[in-house]
Amino acid sequence: MRKSVDRVLVFLGAVLALLAVLFFLNERNRALFVSGPIEKGARYGVKVGAPLEDAVAKLESYSLVRETPGSRSRCMGLYDRENGQLHRFVDDSWRSGVICIASENGKVTGIDSHFTMGLAL
Repeated sequence: MRKSVDRVLVFLGAVLALLAVLFFLNERNRALFVSGPIEKGARYGVKVGAPLEDAVAKLESYSLVRETPGSRSRCMGLYDRENGQLHRFVDDSWRSGVICIASENGKVTGIDSHFTMGLAL
């Protein structure tokens, strides 16, 4: 009896480990634990310095909803520069969050995000 319980526990542990690995293979899931704006590097498959149209296409391919650009001067930790624009993408999935892209002269200059995982904070 004890051996069968041990086998079940080992099996359940292996399944949970596999699910954790699969969860963190998805870049958007890993990003739930990343915070703060970046002005170099990449996040969500979008590289700082890349053409804005490529960034928009990438984020829209994730089924994110792009909000109509407004006159806001701040989006998460990103601030609008004199010749720049801010672009906000909403993730209405279970992640429940926002991704902001700053751009200037048609190039991505910064990326920031915030996710609540469906929790009202």
